[in-house]
Amino acid sequence: MTTDEDPRTELLDLSVRLRHLTAEHGRSGAEGAVRRRLEAEMHDLAAHLDRRLAGLLDDEADRAAWRDHARHGSPAPERPEARPGAATSPPPPDRPSGRRPWPR
Repeated sequence: MTTDEDPRTELLDLSVRLRHLTAEHGRSGAEGAVRRRLEAEMHDLAAHLDRRLAGLLDDEADRAAWRDHARHGSPAPERPEARPGAATSPPPPDRPSGRRPWPR
């Protein structure tokens, strides 16, 4: 996923979403379909968070601190500073005609 936002802001947003899903999961019925759907969403979001942490942070201690923040609400770490070239892509080249293609 390529984003233009600050990596720390992105991780804070993912943490809030994961804690929200965890709270909803705790309030859902024990054998309900909603609980199973929330478990799947929590698993997917936690995997996405782990991938983003691996792409943004080299230090395992920093990644563990972010996981603890996301899952248990501990204080958010001050890092990350984005690695040069991480989560960015070059801008698309200009069209020779100067016109934009029709939206699809």
